Amino acid sequence: MLLSIRHHLRYVYGRPVFLEPMTLRLTPKQDCSQQLLGHSLRLEAEPAGCTAIQGADGSGALVCWFSQERDQLEITMEARVRTLRSNPFDWIITFAPAQRLPARYPAAEAAALAAYLDPPWGGPPSSTHGVRARRGA
Repeated sequence: MLLSIRHHLRYVYGRPVFLEPMTLRLTPKQDCSQQLLGHSLRLEAEPAGCTAIQGADGSGALVCWFSQERDQLEITMEARVRTLRSNPFDWIITFAPAQRLPARYPAAEAAALAAYLDPPWGGPPSSTHGVRARRGA
């Protein structure tokens, strides 16, 4: 399946503000299930500079910083993506302890999932959500 994506953000402020550096996570990820065929990201309110980075999950992002106050910011992202799977949910759970709730994962996988399961606002740890590492796995 071929997807054409357009995402437009417009921020309007009541008075000129100084924009702190921002990380724009608007780049579709490329992996074994999808290909990024084209991508553009435009900012109206020219930044002083931008640099491309790679996130911990392997996805691309752009960090931009500004040197002047402004009363609005517009960001437009356009991309073309080809999905290579006919069903994006065609996976199976092969680790038996993860097939029942509360799910239990091997230690390395539990560590990788922790960032997605522990709320950044200081809520309950992932173990209360039923995700536990299996010792010796």
